[in-house]
Amino acid sequence: MAGNSLAGALETSPILRLPYDIRVEIYRHLFPRNPQLHLMADKQGLSVMLSKGELPMNIFTVCRQLYPETSGYLYNNYLFNVVGLTSDCIARYEPLQQVVQKHARGDVKTDIFDNGVLSSTACISIYVSGGFVEGIAHRRRRGVPRELSEVKLELATTAHAGPSAIWSSVRVVLYGARLFRNVLLGMLLEQPLYALALACFALVLLLAIYLGALDGGRIQVHSSRV
Repeated sequence: MAGNSLAGALETSPILRLPYDIRVEIYRHLFPRNPQLHLMADKQGLSVMLSKGELPMNIFTVCRQLYPETSGYLYNNYLFNVVGLTSDCIARYEPLQQVVQKHARGDVKTDIFDNGVLSSTACISIYVSGGFVEGIAHRRRRGVPRELSEVKLELATTAHAGPSAIWSSVRVVLYGARLFRNVLLGMLLEQPLYALALACFALVLLLAIYLGALDGGRIQVHSSRV
């Protein structure tokens, strides 16, 4: 029965009659030349950031026998970058990671990058190790590498803290900016003693506000929320 099924596939799909190396050359021309694919994460899911028709989805439905080969080519030869808000990236990357693992011919690596503690966006890169795509991932020059577990913990802590604790953190910044402005004003008025006294007062007040914002350890004001 299996032999009859394969024979039928060869009759209905002429591409399967071609040598494997020729089919790979066809895939190389069909799929995007850029080995990096970017996917935007949002509340609805993931969307590929490509022009219409640039990713030939129809080739995956030519026949059942061709699907594993075309899928294997795609998921082993491209670096998938999930970009967007950090919370959306964390919520949406795992299904893609599982699909890559299903077709991978090696270990699957998952890296996350952001732009520092003030950033609310991130990029999660998923790729199969052992190929040229891994070299592209290692040569990445943008963003700060992070640990997925660390970012997930920060998101969970921030969500648990709630708006009141976040507002406490904002108040620290506002009070600090206002007091710093007064210090500069005192220096401009050439009153160094006034400036020094105000600076000491600012430090004490900021420390008090900081401890109040912690509110029993619910949130760290200077936590690296991305």
